Amino acid sequence: MSGLNEHQIKAVMARDGFFNVISVPGSGKTECFCKRARSILDEGCAPRHFLGLTFTKSAAEEMEKRAGYKSGNGKPRIFRTFHGWALDFAQHHHNELGIDRFPLLLPHEKYKILGPIFKEMPRRSLKYREVEEYISQMKRRVKSPADAENEADTEALVNLAEAYYKYERRCKVAGKLDFDSLIVESVKMLEQDEDIKLRVAPRYLQCDEAQDNDTLQWKMIQLITGQSLFVVGDPEQNMYSWRGAEPDGLTTKFVERFPGAQQLVLPVNYRSTGAIIEYCREISPAWNEQGMRGVKWYGELPDFKRYANEDTEAETILMGLTEPDETAVLARTNRQLCAFEKAAGKMDFKYKLLGKSGFFSQHEVESTIAFAQYCAGAATDDTVKKIIRSPFDAVRFVKKNDAIKALEVTKSRQVGNVHYARLLGMNPTGDVEQDRYLRDLAFNLNDCRQQIQGKPSQDALRNVITRFGILNHYQDDPDQIDNNPADNVMALLRMAEKRGTLLEFIQMCHKAKQASRSTAKRLTFSTIHQAKGLEWKHVFVVGVNEGTLPHKNGDPDEEFRIYRVACSRAALKLHISCNDKPSGYIAQKLVGTVVETGQKELDALEIMYRNAATGTSQ
Repeated sequence: MSGLNEHQIKAVMARDGFFNVISVPGSGKTECFCKRARSILDEGCAPRHFLGLTFTKSAAEEMEKRAGYKSGNGKPRIFRTFHGWALDFAQHHHNELGIDRFPLLLPHEKYKILGPIFKEMPRRSLKYREVEEYISQMKRRVKSPADAENEADTEALVNLAEAYYKYERRCKVAGKLDFDSLIVESVKMLEQDEDIKLRVAPRYLQCDEAQDNDTLQWKMIQLITGQSLFVVGDPEQNMYSWRGAEPDGLTTKFVERFPGAQQLVLPVNYRSTGAIIEYCREISPAWNEQGMRGVKWYGELPDFKRYANEDTEAETILMGLTEPDETAVLARTNRQLCAFEKAAGKMDFKYKLLGKSGFFSQHEVESTIAFAQYCAGAATDDTVKKIIRSPFDAVRFVKKNDAIKALEVTKSRQVGNVHYARLLGMNPTGDVEQDRYLRDLAFNLNDCRQQIQGKPSQDALRNVITRFGILNHYQDDPDQIDNNPADNVMALLRMAEKRGTLLEFIQMCHKAKQASRSTAKRLTFSTIHQAKGLEWKHVFVVGVNEGTLPHKNGDPDEEFRIYRVACSRAALKLHISCNDKPSGYIAQKLVGTVVETGQKELDALEIMYRNAATGTSQ
């Protein structure tokens, strides 16, 4: 137990019974989680009698390493994801469940099942992603199609419930299970067969990040808990209630589900300075009640700034960085990060993006840029493929894979390097109807190209977006708040203002995207959700504006937890800023401060550009 404090030792040594461990940020919960597993195995527990559950495969693999355990060669994995465990269970019991030996429904198979259902519904009454998310939410809430039908009290919900019913029926006929159904069907069998439940229940069960468990996952945990259950997490870091996570699953509901449960607390924060911990306790009554304290020096107080606009905020912050590779810029939404990506591209500033946070890598942004690039007269074969694969009405009836394959074959028969853009109108597929769709596409693209010639970049891009119904496609699209496609398209349009020609703007976008393509240690851009569980010396929480953080469409309690998570990522220095009307989270801190125009930094940047262009230096 070397290196552990008294609270950590108590957690590591917990054995029989039900334990919910509340861990403040930076308290070493993963270390405790892995050391407890190691100590249990060292006491003689066979690996097959231990199971640690987590949310990602990479986390499970990392925990195995930290526990000093290597699976394979007959040794079972002791750390699993919920879905990984459920998939093994379903495959082992596929006969009893009446499913295929390899039951997991792959994305293209899911599309083939769900796609035809749309043709049976009222025209445009539903969207694919909307139905997909609805079905997933119902399953995570342990709601059957019949439950969904009973709950439906609007026409939209009636249509969604009907789609859910048809989807489940067709999956059953195919003998397939999607990710959520892996757990749903496993839970059903465990509820119905006591012998199987007793056989699969491990002697010791652990669960990491338990504050993010949804109702279905808690049900699974209840059914496979044996003599010992040990769950770790922080209710103050629950950011996923929008997808079914139970904010009180680790506290009040845990006691209800597991009578006699014992709560342990890991209150020592090893990450942050005293000043940052003091501010985190100020914004979190729970962390204050748990007695969160640190071991580092007091350090510098968090600073709060208000900038004139997004561009000023981004450029001023990047110009002032001292340790870029130890710094993260955290934003509530993907759209907010685009100002920083744009500024980094202008400055030749290398950076990396966490997860799917990259603004220029978002599907709707890439698709819009592809249409714009064609209309700017710079279409490549890759541009045409992205256009064909886009979800917009211009290619709604095109058989995408068949069209791209036909273009490849047609090009191979041409003399010289003939681009796909030219081949679109040459009847490449041999199918009368499909070739007509491609000719119409080529006509509209070329006509738009003529219409926007000579127009400024923003006006030209607006014409492209309007002509091809790009923004209309994403209106009312129920996506995650931190990554709204319509917002991203509008951000791209705003970014095009005063950027010269459309082609010059497209080149700037490609340059900004290229700046993020490296695995080297460098400045990090991320949404707050993607940053969870990580830490940096210097953290900039940006765009803390009213309506953005907290987000106008978010749950107020969850939005405040998201803000707390962002602030608790900082180890040495925390910077918090807004670029519009300040959020209530920071309004009081900004009283008496001035709006930062960033003029000094922008003047320095202009000199740098001018010197670079002339080859001179100061």
